[in-house]
Amino acid sequence: TESWSFATTNAAPAMSQSLTLASFATYEVSFWARSHSTNAVSSLSLSIDSNVLISQASIPTFIGYTKYTSDFIVSNSPVTLQISGSTNELIHLDDISVTVVPNLVNNGGAEAGMLGWTHSGTSDQDGWTTYTTPHSGIRAFLTQSPIPVTMNQTLSLQEGSTYSASFWAKPANAG
Repeated sequence: TESWSFATTNAAPAMSQSLTLASFATYEVSFWARSHSTNAVSSLSLSIDSNVLISQASIPTFIGYTKYTSDFIVSNSPVTLQISGSTNELIHLDDISVTVVPNLVNNGGAEAGMLGWTHSGTSDQDGWTTYTTPHSGIRAFLTQSPIPVTMNQTLSLQEGSTYSASFWAKPANAG
């Protein structure tokens, strides 16, 4: 196994790479790291386009590698992945990767309007999406109905598997 390492006493070394990724997709970035010495004073950070996703003030030493991961959503591509750090010894990095996180929900960001969704509570299909302040992309789901409304989508899941569901929400008048 090959690994990348850097050493410094005065500067903050960094490495970066430009990545062309699909807009509006969710990705996981990960890497393994360890310090070379028990006397090392080491820190690492990983950023995507200057947004710090991982910031670790102390890197474990000689006990083996520790895996660091974070998810991010791409709004514009290409993006720049940068790993930087400071140390008075060596920091070893290995298996740096960026992988797409599969999304089982079709059109979860409303980019295609209500395509893939059924709904009840209002008959105005266009009233369910908006171009005003989406979390990401150019559209978001919206309803301003005074009666309960629902959105539904059938998903194919495997019995015995674990899944996680998440979404971003805010009141329509929250800016």
